[in-house]
Amino acid sequence: MSVLAPTLSSLWKQVEDCGLDPEPLFSKHGVNAAKLADANARISYLKTDRIMADAAQLSGDLFFGLNEAKYLLPSQMGPLGFAWLASTSLRSAIQRLQRYINVLHERMQLTVTDNMDSVQVFIHTDVPSANAYQRDVGYLAALNKMCRFVRGNDWNPALVSVAHPAPADTSRFYEMFRCPVEFNAGQNSLNIDKQQADERLIGANKQLAQLNDHIVVRYLASQSRDDIVNRVKSAILERLGQGSVTETAIAESLHMSTRKLHRKLDSKNTNFKKLLLEIRSELANQYINDITLTLTEISFMLGFSEISSFSRAYKRWTGLSPSEARKSQNTYQSSNHNK
Repeated sequence: MSVLAPTLSSLWKQVEDCGLDPEPLFSKHGVNAAKLADANARISYLKTDRIMADAAQLSGDLFFGLNEAKYLLPSQMGPLGFAWLASTSLRSAIQRLQRYINVLHERMQLTVTDNMDSVQVFIHTDVPSANAYQRDVGYLAALNKMCRFVRGNDWNPALVSVAHPAPADTSRFYEMFRCPVEFNAGQNSLNIDKQQADERLIGANKQLAQLNDHIVVRYLASQSRDDIVNRVKSAILERLGQGSVTETAIAESLHMSTRKLHRKLDSKNTNFKKLLLEIRSELANQYINDITLTLTEISFMLGFSEISSFSRAYKRWTGLSPSEARKSQNTYQSSNHNK
């Protein structure tokens, strides 16, 4: 159970600004400062949690968890942070974080639910903490800060829910989130206005977002070399647009025979066709929502030689043709925009 090492850089800087020396605090828990600069390094969650709890106590800052967001930078999240910045909408950024959250924290989960007027993002961390209150409000503040990186500093969530009781002084919460804050809510979540979630972001760059997605998948695969499923997914992603997505080609790229690959995937209750379908269908839905991509471009990006082949496959997956799905999405976004 680990977290991405560079994400602790913000905590190091925060401790310094509290007038404390972070080096002995991190060393006490076996964390070397040099590791924070290693983009591929991981650190035990238990160690990072104890460092944060000790830092909060030593600083005497009742809002230590909230204040950590001040020091957060997308670059500390590696390729996932850059993919977030290049996302086409706030919704797609959150869905991207939901898919790849294990890069940052192996036991954290994001659940995204559509309500009538809002998108609710729940943050779950089903592991003990030396200071769960500071940890949880810190995660909420970090997500809020990430949203402002792409929506602008004037952006505010519609509602913030905190699982913990209200502190004696709640003013810092309202200063941070600039919206209603619900305490003792039973869960930690941000509610985002649905229209704002679907508006196109100024910094959208689909090619950059997709490139960093692929880097994230390869990183996940490299972290679990025995995980044949992630290794195959990574190989598929690398070859989708090259027209060489066959089981034989993937097996060769992994330096094994097709029979061996088949046997390894079978032991995981899956197969090459299922994984290819899973990746294609997931990416297809993402690409369909990006109106800057033509259906022909999407077809080739997904490894189809003809748009007709893609159209038939997409209809099998969703019950709609790509053009029908895009029309439906455009109608939905237009209706929200006009409200």
